[in-house]
Amino acid sequence: MERKKKPRANTISAMVAAAGGNPKDHFVDENDWSEVIDYAKTLGVTPKEIFDYTQKTRGNTYKTKTSTMRIGCLIYDTLKKKSKLSTRSRIINLRKKIEVIEPKYKKFSDQKLYENANHAHKRTPSFVLWDSDVREDLF
Repeated sequence: MERKKKPRANTISAMVAAAGGNPKDHFVDENDWSEVIDYAKTLGVTPKEIFDYTQKTRGNTYKTKTSTMRIGCLIYDTLKKKSKLSTRSRIINLRKKIEVIEPKYKKFSDQKLYENANHAHKRTPSFVLWDSDVREDLF
């Protein structure tokens, strides 16, 4: 049986302590949003409330910039729609919109644009992708 390592003091520990639990009792990987969402449901709060709480108590704790999240949301919205084009070509077709958000992408080749934009999509927290209220607050 594989045991997870005990997490060090982090934002989830602070949230557990605020909810009245023992912060050392949870085993949640803070970098895996699916585990954070499941843990939030067990606490009876939404992931957005955890996000707001950590912003209020710890300041800007996420390493992903808002421009990266905007690119991730743009790609998510585009990929939700049905299309005959591949994922790569759909991301490359968003070049002008991506360049408006992040001007440094103008000098990138198609391959580098795809790699960076796809990485931005993967880095964006899942609750930011599907929750329009969070998007309004961040952007």
